[in-house]
Amino acid sequence: MLENESFLAGILGGKNVGTPITLNSLAKLYREQGKYAEAEALSQHSLAIQEQALGPDNPVIAWTVDDLAELYWDQGKYAEAEALYQRSLAIREQTLETSSQHTLRRWAVARG
Repeated sequence: MLENESFLAGILGGKNVGTPITLNSLAKLYREQGKYAEAEALSQHSLAIQEQALGPDNPVIAWTVDDLAELYWDQGKYAEAEALYQRSLAIREQTLETSSQHTLRRWAVARG
């Protein structure tokens, strides 16, 4: 576990709703700084907390899945990014969000 991640989890509580949100925000910052390994670890941990708390198909999770996909995209890991965009799309389609602009944009990316 990364030092910052440990610090945040200790302050916010491992299962506190704010923990995965804060972890994901820190991951985005690391991504912007080019600290891809740190960003990936935080994003994956955030996703794991959300999946455990909400289930793997909860619409809230789609946002974190998108963020992780974008991290992979930035690194040229297109196969991993595509798989996550596909997952995000499937979650949104299951939750009837298919008419939103976000879903349509992700659909276009995922379908190539």
